[in-house]
Amino acid sequence: MRLSNGATFYIMSSPVIIPYQSFVQIDRTSATAVYLQIAYQLINAIQRGYLNAGTKLPGTRMLSEILEVHRKTIVAVYEELDAQGWVETRPNKGTFVLRKKEERPDRFQISLEHQLALYPQKTGYSFTESNLLDNPFEHSACEYVFNDGTPDIRLTQIEYLSRLYSSNMKRKSNQRKFGY
Repeated sequence: MRLSNGATFYIMSSPVIIPYQSFVQIDRTSATAVYLQIAYQLINAIQRGYLNAGTKLPGTRMLSEILEVHRKTIVAVYEELDAQGWVETRPNKGTFVLRKKEERPDRFQISLEHQLALYPQKTGYSFTESNLLDNPFEHSACEYVFNDGTPDIRLTQIEYLSRLYSSNMKRKSNQRKFGY
């Protein structure tokens, strides 16, 4: 924009100009958490091109006022979007939309075909196997047995238990119970 004195300045587009209320609708009766509803709808807006790459999202306080939710809800939304890789938060600068999901690399390299199908046969480190904690009374044809286990005797506070038993045995009210 050019002023009358010949000086030129540029107007930066404000993130508040984007009509967030038009594409973010909150259903308070839904079983889905409010922050997830907002996050999913912002992801949908990014995928549809309503929010282009490089668009600065409003601050948490401003967006919470626009959507009429608590600020911590918007903080959770931005954390969710950042965890999924849709936005990037730059300290003292703001939160910016990244490229479309298909174009950007995954943060974690996961091959989907081997995700749950195969487990490694050996660990990536060596350790000494011991049968001290194996339950001798439990036999199963299954490879894995899920139970609550047995307590580890090494974690027992023997000094505390012995003081407790000793003090109870010295009480006169408990001495008559020993006659049984």
